[in-house]
Amino acid sequence: MVPSLMLFSGQSMQGAVGVTLAMQTIPVGIGGAYLYYKQGLIDLWVVAAVAIGMLAGILGGGALATSGKISPVKLELLLGVVLVVLGGVTIAKTLLGYTTKRNS
Repeated sequence: MVPSLMLFSGQSMQGAVGVTLAMQTIPVGIGGAYLYYKQGLIDLWVVAAVAIGMLAGILGGGALATSGKISPVKLELLLGVVLVVLGGVTIAKTLLGYTTKRNS
């Protein structure tokens, strides 16, 4: 979502992250989480652990991104590298036949 907003709407990385957080949290996140929870697909212990990590990342990353200590160009480059690495891992797992754990 962030790269798409940057590319197609001209948003800065920080602006695109802000729009994405607001959009995902309010209308999409709550409704989607409720539907998955009703189907028994959400492990609340995993949610709690990930939420703690995300809170630390959001506070630290947000402070860094808005402090002016790292340039927007470097932030965009870092985002691109992370996306390429995660995409490569996903492709490799798929090609190697790795299947994800199913909760059902």
